[in-house]
Amino acid sequence: MDVNPFLEDLLAYSHDELIGRKLWEIGPFKDVAAAQAAFEKLQEDGYVRYEDLPLQTKGGRRIDVEFVSNVYAVNGEQIIQCNIRDITDRKRAEEQLHALRLELEDRVAARTAELGRAIRALQREIVERERAEAREHQVVVEERTRIAREIHDTLAQGFTGIVIQLEAAEDVLADEPEEARLHMLRARTLARDSLSEARRSVWALRPLAQGADDLGYAFLHLVHKLTETSGTSIGFTLQGVLRPLRQDIEHHLLRIGQEALVNALRHANTTEIRVTLTCDDARIGLIVEDSGDGFDVEDLTDRPGLGLRGMRERADSLGGTLTITSKPGVGTRVETVVPIPAQ
Repeated sequence: MDVNPFLEDLLAYSHDELIGRKLWEIGPFKDVAAAQAAFEKLQEDGYVRYEDLPLQTKGGRRIDVEFVSNVYAVNGEQIIQCNIRDITDRKRAEEQLHALRLELEDRVAARTAELGRAIRALQREIVERERAEAREHQVVVEERTRIAREIHDTLAQGFTGIVIQLEAAEDVLADEPEEARLHMLRARTLARDSLSEARRSVWALRPLAQGADDLGYAFLHLVHKLTETSGTSIGFTLQGVLRPLRQDIEHHLLRIGQEALVNALRHANTTEIRVTLTCDDARIGLIVEDSGDGFDVEDLTDRPGLGLRGMRERADSLGGTLTITSKPGVGTRVETVVPIPAQ
């Protein structure tokens, strides 16, 4: 029996310390039954190979080796030859490479997940923008339809009445000049009413201040401008916490408030108007009230120039309600309540 000096240097054992020892007795798993079984297999098969065999130095340091052993006969004696190659550095390099690969895979997975989240967020944003654009387009279409209907129902009706009165005046002008004068007066009144309605329609088409993404700011801007132009005291109060709303909700509420304010300025004969915006988690309310002349609510159907149908249509389109309360001599209250869709 002999020991290669390479193994002596590798394990830091002397020649005498290694002579007579079995291989598993110098490994970290010495006395393990599996190691003994491997030695028995070597004796039976004449060959055994380990790609990664742990050994242990005299000082207790672990060394990884590649181990190949053959059994052969020389002059009738059985010889076991062991070839051992130190692969400790290679194995450490492989372990480091494996660790780096795992780290890289983790980084790639994390980055992929991050990109996936970003893509999904972008897709959601695109969908929301498309929905917002669709809602905005729908608002424009509804606005055009409403204005066209109002023009037909009010301005066209007024102009038709003017033509009828002028034709009637022409028919009786020669024989009944006084009757013709009355027809002319009616035509003039209709013309003035139609002009007022045209101005109201033009005012309704003016852009509203929504640049601050805040309905409260938009109403403050509207109230300020109307106060400047009319000289009437108009107060604004916000009750509750106003959170961001859909564009169509803000648009229609502003238009309803604008219409109610213009009606109060034109017809209420009042020196004070109050605008109140109330907010909670489920609904938003708008109240425009004055202390002016008031009127009989039952006569609303006979007053087409107030734009009331358009106001109701706006409230209905949002799933809300519009209620008008008024009596002669006690003022008018226009209240709109609109549900806030769940986010």
